[in-house]
Amino acid sequence: MLSLGADFGKVGFVPSDLDQCLFYGNGMVCLVYVDDCLFFGSSDRAEKQFQEEVAKRFKIEFNGNANWFLQMRIHQYEDFSCSIDQFRYTKTVLRKYCPDDAPFGTPPYRTTPAPTKYVYSKDHKPSDEETRQIAETYKGLDFRSAVCSLLYLALGTRGDIL
Repeated sequence: MLSLGADFGKVGFVPSDLDQCLFYGNGMVCLVYVDDCLFFGSSDRAEKQFQEEVAKRFKIEFNGNANWFLQMRIHQYEDFSCSIDQFRYTKTVLRKYCPDDAPFGTPPYRTTPAPTKYVYSKDHKPSDEETRQIAETYKGLDFRSAVCSLLYLALGTRGDIL
């Protein structure tokens, strides 16, 4: 059984060395994740030709310009530049871990998540008193789950919080 990604090589696409889901070739760039594909081309003709080739091999539906991909919002500006963000996912994470009725409230806004001079190490960690204070202040907060949600966000579109 062939997958969309495996079949790309037969029509002149090369997998990226950086990401196994990214393919390029024939004036096209394609991002494939399971059964979702996001693509763009250097011309309308290249995109049309790509759609025809893929349609020959797979039962597929083309939905026009993308507005969403893997929980990321895509916005195309008038000059054809694009931006992506995870605004909705971010709000969902905040509502889940810092609801309006949370005793600790919403965390304060910071330009960076930790002091810029902070050095992470095995020896440089919160003291027992600081750990107790954190546990008391954020009682009931599932830190592991919250951190995993933030890692997903960081790896998607917010590398600055990694």
